[in-house]
Amino acid sequence: MFFRGKVGIQRLQRILESAEPLPEDFSKGTTVVALYNRLEELRKQKEGLEEKQGIIFRDVTLDDAITALDGEIKRVEGAIRKTRTTAERKK
Repeated sequence: MFFRGKVGIQRLQRILESAEPLPEDFSKGTTVVALYNRLEELRKQKEGLEEKQGIIFRDVTLDDAITALDGEIKRVEGAIRKTRTTAERKK
């Protein structure tokens, strides 16, 4: 997927914010696997956008999309860390 311009970036942000949470009946193991898979998907998307970005002539909109993906990557990494911390406390 590729988003261009302010409207495209806003659309990307809405998609990222409206991601459906996993159902509560998922086990923690399944949840963390789903989070890890999401993280890998986001990293691949970011890599693809970075490959499209020029070195000399940079596309500001593309930079914005990459930054938005960075934010989502950090959010998912935090969720994985939180799951780990919760599991360690239950030991």
